Amino acid sequence: ARSNGTQTGKGLVIIGLLAAIGFGGFVVARKATEGIRTRADRELLAGILASLGEKIKTEDYAGAYGLFSKRFTDRVTRETFDHQMKWFHDNELYGKLNSISGNGLVDFVSDEATGARSAVTTMQLALEKAPQPLRETVIFQKVGDQWFIDSFGTLFAPPAKQQQQ
Repeated sequence: ARSNGTQTGKGLVIIGLLAAIGFGGFVVARKATEGIRTRADRELLAGILASLGEKIKTEDYAGAYGLFSKRFTDRVTRETFDHQMKWFHDNELYGKLNSISGNGLVDFVSDEATGARSAVTTMQLALEKAPQPLRETVIFQKVGDQWFIDSFGTLFAPPAKQQQQ
């Protein structure tokens, strides 16, 4: 029995449904992969901050400096870094550093043109005399498969651009 062309669209509908399921599956798989990757990166960043805290507490300033990006180390000399870290290690106002941690919230950014990844989070500095942890914004930069601290709050803020006169 012939349909006189009334069932011609049946094949197109089936192809359309299969394509929709395929694309939907791709999007779901991509989001799941991205979620796993950002969770792993979040854990790595938290580990870097904890390591920074331990290195400062044990006065391993060379090890702490190694956690920072080349862009940071090009801008901040080792002497300046050590001086500031000694202040963090033990200062009169806040006492000794107990720990450094992240707040668990990380905003990841990818530059679509270059593929470069960076992340921004709030670091919490627990100090013995401070009633609440001090908070500083930290920016990380991913180089290859490794994360580095690229900017460290107000302590090592980039120099202000000079205004033209």
